[in-house]
Amino acid sequence: MQNLTPQQAQALWDAGGFTILPDLPEGSEYGLDGTYHTIRKSFTGSKFVPPGLHLITISPASPGRSSSSSLGPGAIPLRSGILIHLRPRERLVLSYDTGTESLAYTSSDTSMISDDHLRSLDPGLAAYPFDGLDAWKSLTNSISEDVVLEVLGPRGIGVDGMRGVEGDKDDLAVSGHPEGVGVQDGGGKMRFVHFDLRRSWRDGAVGEELTRWARDKSWLLASVLEGVGQDPLTLLGHLQLAFILLLHLSSPSSLTVYKRLFSLLCRSTNIHVQPLEHLPAPLHAGLRALYISFIAAFTAQIQALPDGVFDTELPELDVWYNEELEALRGNISRAMGEADGLWADGEARKELRVGWEGMRVVARRKFGWEIGELQSLAQLFDGLGEEDEDEDGEYAPVVVDVPDDL
Repeated sequence: MQNLTPQQAQALWDAGGFTILPDLPEGSEYGLDGTYHTIRKSFTGSKFVPPGLHLITISPASPGRSSSSSLGPGAIPLRSGILIHLRPRERLVLSYDTGTESLAYTSSDTSMISDDHLRSLDPGLAAYPFDGLDAWKSLTNSISEDVVLEVLGPRGIGVDGMRGVEGDKDDLAVSGHPEGVGVQDGGGKMRFVHFDLRRSWRDGAVGEELTRWARDKSWLLASVLEGVGQDPLTLLGHLQLAFILLLHLSSPSSLTVYKRLFSLLCRSTNIHVQPLEHLPAPLHAGLRALYISFIAAFTAQIQALPDGVFDTELPELDVWYNEELEALRGNISRAMGEADGLWADGEARKELRVGWEGMRVVARRKFGWEIGELQSLAQLFDGLGEEDEDEDGEYAPVVVDVPDDL
């Protein structure tokens, strides 16, 4: 952003939003969408902020912190912040509460901040970190305003790593907060979509039916999808929100939610093979979009995880990831040769395979994981001859473009 022409800077000034935060103590950490800086005394906020979802975080100044350092996730013990959808040209006014050491949402009324006053703040306004915008969008593209409202509460309510999750019995032990206590500003517990992964069968199920749905989470997934409305991507929005709260606020409660949602998607078997048994046909396109988007979202998530995270902040999560992905691979592979299966449509199947191969490449380059390919049962059990006959068609090797810096 340092090489902008005056015309470019003016265009961004006229089109972008602003977050005004003039009273954050010098030496505090300030984060915007996962880019972190230790601020100086002259800091007054951010400019050129594009419309959409943004996470603004702070961590109060601590002794010995350098004013020129740039810190990433996990480097500072406790952050608090605000997650908000910024409207075009909005001027978001925030304040720092010295008593709670957290952010407070003041207003987004543009009349409170005149153009002249905004220009007087300009020397201390940091430009939005556009280099990270695409990665941020990949992490948050299914988090709607409704999802944020449902989970976190009214616009501008703060969140921190100690905020619990409504309905989780283990929340007290995880967060260390007394029952009913959430974020410091009184936001209460987060309201993620709630279900019990350990009780994944319908009420009244017995015998073989109970055993079947205890292992296969398809009945539970269909039930959860019906509960979140007509758009299955709403469920992915909850998963993405849990991940960014885990990544940027070190929220243990969000980790619990994230793993539960991740396992629900990976451990549902029959919904791929016989989708009509679980959901009406009009929802099948949405279900396919959910899984294709889930794989793309996970690819973005492993790109965002810091190097060495499985040795420090999230020990053994890598083992868990690989187990869940192997379950998902098996479930999808079982359905790929089914005429009535979820992946009977050739175009959807191709899009799924391209996304899966891209995820495999990123996971191998970033963490050295060896994730298996998607293969139909015919490929697995009918020998190589049939596979060779189709090597120039749908099951030909997929070429995936991945940035060299991974």
